[in-house]
Amino acid sequence: MEGVLQHEVVYNPWNEVYKLAAGKRKNNTQVTTLRKPYGSLTTDLSETLKHTLEYFTTEDKEDDDTDNHKLAKIPQVPVDTADDKDITLEEIGNAIEKIGIKKLQEKMG
Repeated sequence: MEGVLQHEVVYNPWNEVYKLAAGKRKNNTQVTTLRKPYGSLTTDLSETLKHTLEYFTTEDKEDDDTDNHKLAKIPQVPVDTADDKDITLEEIGNAIEKIGIKKLQEKMG
């Protein structure tokens, strides 16, 4: 087990501070208000989510499912099979090195 993972992933909390100070922090737009059918607006995020689910999603009725839909819901292959292999720490270490430590750090923040 020793020496398998040669790189240590380090998260620097100051990265977020630098991004914020430099104006490089991405702002995610969040829809918090929607216009209802009679012209009024939703008042908070909870009401917006309820309105979205009520008006913009379809109701899933099993009676409407075709034979293909019903067949797709039945698992075709068992989750655990006799030929499953355990993953070793060496395989995990090799996968991390293959991705590259820089890319891994970027993904983690």
